[in-house]
Amino acid sequence: MIISKSDMRRNLFNFAAVICMCTGLLHAAYSIVVMDITTVIFPGAQAKVLTDIVRTELFKQQAFRIIDRGLVEARLTEQRIAIDSLTNDSTLITAGKTSGADKILITTIERYNDTYSVSMRIVDLATSVIEFIELTSSHDETAILALIPEMVARIGMTYKSEAEMNLGDNRIEYSRRRWELIGVSAADIDYLTSNRISIGDYYDLKQYDARFTVEAFIAAKKAGWETKIIAQFLQAGISYPELARALKLGIVNLYNFRTQFKPRGLSFSDYLDAYERQIPTADAYLDYREHYRQDRLVFGLGWAADSVPVTSAVFSWPLGIAGWEHFWNREQRQWWKVSTSAGLALGDIMMPIPFLQSSFYAGAYPYFFTVGAGGYVDVVFGSHYAGYLRFGIEILESIELSWLSVWGNQPNPSYYDFTTRVGSPGYRQVKYPFYCILFTWKI
Repeated sequence: MIISKSDMRRNLFNFAAVICMCTGLLHAAYSIVVMDITTVIFPGAQAKVLTDIVRTELFKQQAFRIIDRGLVEARLTEQRIAIDSLTNDSTLITAGKTSGADKILITTIERYNDTYSVSMRIVDLATSVIEFIELTSSHDETAILALIPEMVARIGMTYKSEAEMNLGDNRIEYSRRRWELIGVSAADIDYLTSNRISIGDYYDLKQYDARFTVEAFIAAKKAGWETKIIAQFLQAGISYPELARALKLGIVNLYNFRTQFKPRGLSFSDYLDAYERQIPTADAYLDYREHYRQDRLVFGLGWAADSVPVTSAVFSWPLGIAGWEHFWNREQRQWWKVSTSAGLALGDIMMPIPFLQSSFYAGAYPYFFTVGAGGYVDVVFGSHYAGYLRFGIEILESIELSWLSVWGNQPNPSYYDFTTRVGSPGYRQVKYPFYCILFTWKI
């Protein structure tokens, strides 16, 4: 008896299918074929890796007998169906039916602007009816790797045998096992089950943002936040940290943000910043923010002396300044900022002395501590120059109190009488360091 190659290939296929199913998960109710992920975002090799992850995670769920991919490809070859032609649900379902499986899993990954969308659909091959859909999205491409196992876990939970869904203690145990599958601690499982919180509530929220973790879900439940309120924030693309910050401030809807702040190009973080500072409108917030991006005019009054207290100083005089300060930070609503200042120090209120300084600020509005360094040159007599260190505190970004320590050469003539030259009898030297205390207004 002569057996043709096609008959041999068909017999080998049927034998392998039987072996695959018999050595699989015998208690699983359905067999399923997992088709390659449909996507134009990832090249073929990466898409196959992601498909293998789907198969592996589905196998771990022990909810299906998984038909081997090689057997599917062999049957498609036998039916003269090109794998490259499987580009939509109808052709994928047709291919699935050739495998003899009960169901088919179709996965699609797409991108809309900056959002990645992952869809998993299970179709009953006997009826061609979609009986399960899992859809979620993320703004982070790398999150897809973490997203797939969680989506597959939900598929497994849905298709577990109905024996595990009995009422009473078995139902509670089933609920506990579902939480365990996604890594929830025993203590948190006790909290969730005792409060009858469904894992479906978590997945309903996670579909809006793949970065929404089960830890964040549990924290939100313990804080008493309503699921529907959380959902509206996640649907709007607001991350959980910002969502939590908003709810802690008492913000439970997005009306004000959507109608006033978003149309003006402001972010939700800007809206929260305005709310915390009790700034009611977008225009007022823009005025507030833009004002502190501008350069500032600086005016100040103080006193210079070669010892403290000033009453015991040999050398002392009043000091004034007029200048300009430029901040290099694009935004000053952070914990640090850097500036450069230039202008005239007015020694004894009458002698102009050009200065240049750099300053570093650290703190949080309305208080910033500052340290700086600078130098000045006497242009009236042309023979004195000095450097200084400055320490101070800025309040409300408009008032500053500073202490300066100054070192330099000896002025010629003396600053005590402005006539005696260096080396002449009666010349009095300036004692270094001498000090300045300065009160400054910034406009």
